[in-house]
Amino acid sequence: MFRSQVWLSRGCPIRHYECRQASEGDGVANKLVKTGATPISQQNENEQVSSFSSNLDAALAGEGTSGQELLLLSDEALALGRVQDARALVNKALETDLTREHVARFLLDRARQSLSAVASLLSPGAAETASELVGMSRWYDFDASTSIYFRKGTALPSSGEPVDLDQLSISGLSAAVLCLFGQQLSSLRILELGCGSGARARFLADCGASVTVVMPNPQDARAVAAQCAGLPNVQVVYDAPHAIPFRGIYDVVLIAGYHEVYAGQASVLDPLSHLLKKANTALATDGCLLLCGYNPLALGHFNDQRDHYGREGAVALEGRFTDGGPRLWPAAAVAKALAEAGFPHREHCALMGSLEKASLLVSPAGCSAPVEQWNLETLVRRSLRRQEADRQHRFSESRLLQSVLQAKELTAWSDGYVFLAHKTDPKVLAVDGWLASSFHISQDNEPGAETRYKAGSGGNDPVVERYSLGSLTPDAVAPYINGPVYRDFLDDLLQEPGWQFEQVLHWAALWLRCLLSSLSADDSLVPEGEDGGRYQGRYDLWVPQDLFQATPGRWVGRDDGSFECLRSIDGEKGTAPMAAVLYSGLMDTLFTVTSVAEPADTLWLEPVKLIDAVLEHLGYPFHERDLAALSQHWERVTGTPLAAPARLPARQVLRSLTDSAKVYWATSAEGFSEKNASADWLTLDGSTQTLRLPITPGSSDEGVVALRFDVANRPGCFEVEQMALLGSDGTMLWQWEHNREVISGVQRMALVLDPQARRSCLLSRGNDPQFVLDLPENILASAAGAVLEVRLSAWPARL
Repeated sequence: MFRSQVWLSRGCPIRHYECRQASEGDGVANKLVKTGATPISQQNENEQVSSFSSNLDAALAGEGTSGQELLLLSDEALALGRVQDARALVNKALETDLTREHVARFLLDRARQSLSAVASLLSPGAAETASELVGMSRWYDFDASTSIYFRKGTALPSSGEPVDLDQLSISGLSAAVLCLFGQQLSSLRILELGCGSGARARFLADCGASVTVVMPNPQDARAVAAQCAGLPNVQVVYDAPHAIPFRGIYDVVLIAGYHEVYAGQASVLDPLSHLLKKANTALATDGCLLLCGYNPLALGHFNDQRDHYGREGAVALEGRFTDGGPRLWPAAAVAKALAEAGFPHREHCALMGSLEKASLLVSPAGCSAPVEQWNLETLVRRSLRRQEADRQHRFSESRLLQSVLQAKELTAWSDGYVFLAHKTDPKVLAVDGWLASSFHISQDNEPGAETRYKAGSGGNDPVVERYSLGSLTPDAVAPYINGPVYRDFLDDLLQEPGWQFEQVLHWAALWLRCLLSSLSADDSLVPEGEDGGRYQGRYDLWVPQDLFQATPGRWVGRDDGSFECLRSIDGEKGTAPMAAVLYSGLMDTLFTVTSVAEPADTLWLEPVKLIDAVLEHLGYPFHERDLAALSQHWERVTGTPLAAPARLPARQVLRSLTDSAKVYWATSAEGFSEKNASADWLTLDGSTQTLRLPITPGSSDEGVVALRFDVANRPGCFEVEQMALLGSDGTMLWQWEHNREVISGVQRMALVLDPQARRSCLLSRGNDPQFVLDLPENILASAAGAVLEVRLSAWPARL
């Protein structure tokens, strides 16, 4: 039974209804009968119409009319056959505090019209909204106590452990993606499959989107409902996300890692394809899929890191996933699956850096933009582990990333990937000309701020835009790059044999120019007190407090990992002399250097002399009074005296690592074996070398039918410039064009091919990396007595 006394804002009762189930002969699902009065059909029609018109005018004009009152009045309009008036009342009800689900369920419960007719009650602009709500009411029941929809014919399981909202947070990957597209999400209809804690759904709703979340278990559904409590534009559904019944409704379908979890539990043959095709059917004609995941081929695994799910990198690379465990796909496999699922238009982005801390998104434009290449390299290498004093692995990382960038395969080797896949044009979302996005997590593990790099005018320096969650427009724009990048840039410079003072001076001048260019007259702070007299109005020697983030390093580090800025020395409006900024930055940078290459002049191995000379040439001499102030502050914070960096340890020569490369040949009599092999020594020190591997079958009657090249017996990075088969007289029988067609049987390595540059990078993450050369039969027939000549450079890897 449904009973409701309805009042307009002026206190005039409309009607008192009783709703009863009608018999099949009534011809409609429900009958509304006026309690204690004659049936509606027997009333004076003119009196009824006049009364309704009066109430209608008052309802549409009154600001205080509740949504429930408007719905009941629309029900009366339907009884009188006034569909246009009913539509106006329903749409006005949608402008009140009622949720869209409440409006749809009210109409469906009355069931005066067919489901399609109920949808027609809404204005044309809200037709898709009606379609979704009608569809949800057809498939799902609603639990008002939890605000969760669940499948008809089933039951919502009872609540388990209470939800601890303090433990819910958004991941760095999700937060970076949301900040990237946040300003484009307003008014979009988004379906998210397996949304985690709900923090992401709440952010989408705060951006103005209408969000439907499908969760695979009741515990997660309750957590999301609790996280999104009070948000009328979030609907939580407890169902299997891969079995979604919605069709052609949503502007965006968001999948952030659910496909990896689903694949470990699915019984279908191709779970990724199955899920992507389901997502396609849920999208409107011009909708798009936003797919985020983790890459098993991440560069981080090259340095002995675990994947996102805590597994050893080698396990993910070899596909040895435990039963029921998440499955990871390379970005190339995901791109292929998207194309097969009906997404012909795709944009991809690479996520670099630590997935648990700050992260960096890189667009396709950023992969090839010269202004970004060194920046990306240093940022990525900073995120990789550096536990060994020996810096050989740093060279390996640098050259490996350089090869990946030049081959335009950054997405294939990034820590994570983001695909924006469109069914058709025009596109709902788009990547808007950005190069890279560095996302930072605040202390409470909620998304804090984003720094977005864009190409500057003329393509010389990137423009940096800083965003925060509170504002989806840039908080500030500054033409400088954060200081840690420059700190690593100097670190790399000091690794070049024969480095000179002029190179260090050039680095310092570049950093200083970037820092000063970010200052304006409005930013300048006037020093007061003793400092004001000391510097006699030379305010160009001062920088505002918020620019300390742009210096090469923080000021003083405590044992607990916290920092205190130099501004505390004088305590005057957060200012500090530029000379002290430069001195502290250089000193902090040189403290981080574990070893350097031999310089042209060994005088510069003394850090204090190097710093003093740099400051003198830049015009900011560091006086004794400045050093005294810095020393006093350092000792107050750390409890230890200020010490200058020790003499920089110079490497006389790089440690030489040797291994053997082999060529194996199979003959008509037997296959590959150690008997049919030859070897040459390989040095893994980055130098260019030429290997000569003779092919000498035991008998002239045994023709060579196949060749196999084992580049080494250990993991490493091998850059091949040339590989050729030379006859016994030195004539060239065959030369590799850096194409994949002649390569097969690749084991424990990945290939990054660059035919235009005529070089390739062999990336080995296991012992005994190898591949087979599929040469034409006429070439193999002349291979007996020939020599396989390989010109390459090699670096070791830490595994």
